Amino acid sequence: MSTEAPHLLIVEDSPTQALQMEITLAAQGWTAEVCATAEDALEKLNGALPDALLVDYHLPRMSGDEFIRRVRLNVRTRQLPIIMLTDEVTAEAEFRGIESGADAYVPKSADSDLLPARINALLKRRPRADFHASAQALRQCRLMIVDDSPTFLEFLRGILEEEGHDVVPLLSGKDALERAETESFDCIIVDLNMPEIDGVELCGRLDGVRRRREELFQIVMLTASDSKTDLMRGLEAGADDYVTKANDIEIIKARIRALLRRKLLHEENLRISMEFRAKERELERAHEDKRLVEARAALADALEKTNRELTQAQVELTRAKDQAEAANRAKSEFLANMSHELRTPMNGIIGMNTLLLTTALTPEQRHSAELVGSSAKLLLSLLNDILDISKLEANQVTLEHIEFDVAKLFEETALLMAPKAAEHGIELVLDIDPSARRTAVSDPTRIRQVVLNLIGNAIKFTAKGGVTVSVAVHEGAGGVLTLDTQVIDTGIGIPPDAVNRLFEKFVQADSSVSRRFGGTGLGLAICRETVGLLGGRIGVESTVGAGSTFWFTIALTAAEEAAVHPAPLPDLAGKLALLLVPEGIVRAPLARELSRLGLRVRVEETDDGMAEIAAGLLSPDIVLLDLGVVAEAGAGVAQRLRGMLPRARLIMLRSMTGVAAGPAAINATLDKPVLRQDLIAVLRGGQPVTVAEKPVPAPPTGAVVALAGEGARILLAEDNYVNQQVALHMLTGAGHRVDIANHGGEAVAALEARDYDLVLMDVQMPVVDGLEATRRIRALGGPRGGIPIIAMTANAMTGVEAEYRAAGMDDYISKPVEYQEFLAKVRAWLDRRRAAGAAAALAEPAVTVEASDLDLTTVRQLREMMGAAAFERLLGQFLDNSRARLDRIGKALEAMDKAALGRDVHDMISTSGGFGCKALVRLGRDMEQALREGDMETVARLGAQLRSVAPATWDRLAVAIRA
Repeated sequence: MSTEAPHLLIVEDSPTQALQMEITLAAQGWTAEVCATAEDALEKLNGALPDALLVDYHLPRMSGDEFIRRVRLNVRTRQLPIIMLTDEVTAEAEFRGIESGADAYVPKSADSDLLPARINALLKRRPRADFHASAQALRQCRLMIVDDSPTFLEFLRGILEEEGHDVVPLLSGKDALERAETESFDCIIVDLNMPEIDGVELCGRLDGVRRRREELFQIVMLTASDSKTDLMRGLEAGADDYVTKANDIEIIKARIRALLRRKLLHEENLRISMEFRAKERELERAHEDKRLVEARAALADALEKTNRELTQAQVELTRAKDQAEAANRAKSEFLANMSHELRTPMNGIIGMNTLLLTTALTPEQRHSAELVGSSAKLLLSLLNDILDISKLEANQVTLEHIEFDVAKLFEETALLMAPKAAEHGIELVLDIDPSARRTAVSDPTRIRQVVLNLIGNAIKFTAKGGVTVSVAVHEGAGGVLTLDTQVIDTGIGIPPDAVNRLFEKFVQADSSVSRRFGGTGLGLAICRETVGLLGGRIGVESTVGAGSTFWFTIALTAAEEAAVHPAPLPDLAGKLALLLVPEGIVRAPLARELSRLGLRVRVEETDDGMAEIAAGLLSPDIVLLDLGVVAEAGAGVAQRLRGMLPRARLIMLRSMTGVAAGPAAINATLDKPVLRQDLIAVLRGGQPVTVAEKPVPAPPTGAVVALAGEGARILLAEDNYVNQQVALHMLTGAGHRVDIANHGGEAVAALEARDYDLVLMDVQMPVVDGLEATRRIRALGGPRGGIPIIAMTANAMTGVEAEYRAAGMDDYISKPVEYQEFLAKVRAWLDRRRAAGAAAALAEPAVTVEASDLDLTTVRQLREMMGAAAFERLLGQFLDNSRARLDRIGKALEAMDKAALGRDVHDMISTSGGFGCKALVRLGRDMEQALREGDMETVARLGAQLRSVAPATWDRLAVAIRA
């Protein structure tokens, strides 16, 4: 490095930051020059080279890392020390700077001392040129003497200083080590016998310092003894020579001079060797320069070729990206078109068939029409499956986050599937761990869809035995909840080679499955995509001939209310329950549930239990016996039990097949799967909560639906003739007057010419589509511009509802339309239009529009999977409880009873979410939030909306399910 002050080149586009760096460098006595762009800096480097470069990463046009790469490619400038400057203080930024070829990386926000320190360190690494000067400096030797005797120490110091040496005397070996670590010496003289650290140990430790620091200092051991052992120990420890104190002074001086000459000679040899290597490098550099000139041209050609290839690759990547995006758009458009094209004729088939069934038919004709209807619904179910899997793959499914009761969701789902299990003659058992009896937040509709699919598959492939649904919720670190579900069957099992592809689309265990059991092979693929969307995992374990276990885990969010695990019931504690249930999947879960309620449980075979009772060895308070036991042993078994146990409560378990109650001796019957609340009710002397006999309301007829809207004038905008006739017959049969427009333009013209009560608007029509027609109608203003408009669409893709509402539509109904659902929708909007005064003052437009919004996909799936009688009982209970709860909410609003409001609103959210009433869930959650914030004005307003919206929602729900 030159003895002159270093000169640095700063490449920085910010004048302020460049000036700040110049001031920092000037404080060190250094000079600097600034270039604002990388191009100017490259031009500057064609002249005199600076000692180092300071380069900003973010430069205009050419970035800092590209500039550094060009400097490194230049043979003339590649050795320059370079420091990268950046505003980012991250490991990634440091990696980026060093990777580009910089020697160091300094954040601009670092302390002002750091930059000069970095520059100094880099400049010191450069090769030293003046070897002779270095060798000359070494001839003025610096020595250290370590001896605990002050007298001898001063004596030896004086002798060596006379020789012209610089001497450092020390009394302690510890001090010697500290000085050797930080200072340079030519020779260190160590006394053998010293306190703290003796001479041998000190020699060894000094040798370690010498090796670590790569120093050439000599170590001499000084001893008052001629002991050979001591001398050997010292030399082995690392001493280079030894001197005895008894020697003549001249001899001591000569020995030390010899050691110093050896050190200086060694250094001189090193210097000569370094000069020789430097000459070799110069010669090699000359050859290298020639090779570099030749290679530079080849490199330039290679770089140019690589640039062309990279440019071409970028063009191809861009083209591939555009093609992929176009393919994705085409897929979405294809799905939308397929949905429309398939649902449009399906609307005609199902609609006309529904109208046909309302006419007078012979038994044979009615049977044929019903077969047409069931086949059409099966085809529609297949279409919905295909659209579901397509929407999942296209990430067009939006999850909801609703607070729900975990155990209740599985209980309701099991109830829906119980009739199907009973039809197959197998058991359906629900085994809910106490940890799952809590509320949590997730998308219950999607979870229910997965569980329904897995239970349905298990029932389908199980001929004997049964299906067990096992549920638990595990709480991990930080309160994270995991829903762990298993659906275990005793069915046919799955071959090992089919397990790995079971969750793929259109795949079943073997080619004969679809012929024997039906199905498309989409159900498990939908489950896999849905569970993945919920952030979970799904899998299966199976043995051929023994059955399968399908499992899935999903992460849940804990509800605001703390989980309360059910405790034993005091009134049942200690009572003895006798289970006369055959060995199988029912017995163990039922025994566990009875134990959790606080009962003592005894399980016996029927004959053994009867014998012990007759012998007076067993006297249970409660006997639970299976209907199969009664059927096998005869009704007399119940009479005999009653005779032997006159005070015991006899409970008969039966499958949900609608069979009559048990023999007269039986106190209560309990449908399987056994639910906890039903079990508690019968144990306490009552009847099951979910199966109590209720009158089943008959589905409303078309005339009943039409009463509230009789005589309304409706404009139907529809281009398809069959769909026109379906809607026309439905509406006129309900007492309405209907005008037909063949496209949106005709609809706008008709509305300009006369008043209507309602517009039913097809979306995809020629000339003017439904969306544009709606915009034009809204632009009319006044009463005609504010008329309710319901979209009729065959597009089931995600996002269409938002698009329709953005265009000005109030509601929509999917094709193919369900007869009663369609008329209920029309009636609801006609009623709302007639009662617009008070309702408009209370309701917000967004809530009014979505007040009767249901998850109809789930509702239809539930309706198809369950038996009519069982579901009507469940529906009746839900509607009755919901109406009673709404009355309580009204009274609590009048009294401003916050506690009562909080309980009933929370219950309403849980139960309404289970039946897909999304509008009620949204209103309830808003009310809960307002209650927590103490905003009673908002609570009152939302409560009024709820009382207005809920009845219409329940009416639509009942119609949709019973259609």
